[in-house]
Amino acid sequence: VMCIERDEPHAFGENDLQMMLALANSAAFAVENNRLLNSTTERIHELAVINEISHIMNQNFGQENLWNALTPQLSELFDASQIIIGLYRREQELLDVKLRVDYGVVVSAVQERPDSLSKMVMRNGITLFFPDLQNEGDRLESLGLRPYEFQATDMHSWMGAPLKSRNNETIGLISLQHDFPHAFDDDTLSLLTTVSAQVSMALDSARLLESEQQRRQLADSLMNI
Repeated sequence: VMCIERDEPHAFGENDLQMMLALANSAAFAVENNRLLNSTTERIHELAVINEISHIMNQNFGQENLWNALTPQLSELFDASQIIIGLYRREQELLDVKLRVDYGVVVSAVQERPDSLSKMVMRNGITLFFPDLQNEGDRLESLGLRPYEFQATDMHSWMGAPLKSRNNETIGLISLQHDFPHAFDDDTLSLLTTVSAQVSMALDSARLLESEQQRRQLADSLMNI
């Protein structure tokens, strides 16, 4: 908004109004150009980080330190209280956590029972986004989830995307959560989807490599009998 005022009555006339409108239009144009420039600059930066993630995954393919190597880029890309990348052990209903970052700190990888949101993403192969879990009870219930599970937590914003094999089988997920409501938006969702596609490829390739190594070891063992 742009405004001017004076203490005297009838201090402004039609010419002042026209001048004010011209100035307001010019200011609005400048503000919009600046917004677009900032948006473009931010997008270029995000693309650079995504390319760096791809480079790191190619460079560290099949190595255990792959996930920790991604921590700086993921933390830069996503302003989240928690970031999780995990493989789904469907038979045991377990999440084999490959990377977990809590408030910027890497937590030791473990196998754990996935929460109900993560389980729904992996069971159904769908992306879920909750801007504020504490105020979305009806939506949670419509998905067959129990709102009280989240009322006793600090979790507000939550977002999860499935990781899929080249056969379109869900093999895990990448999830974000934040202690504040509306911490994520549609742009975050788009970034998460892009990153999940890259991570899916790396995980699937690693699984194929591991399977091939096991096959060769078995073949070598049989030859030595």
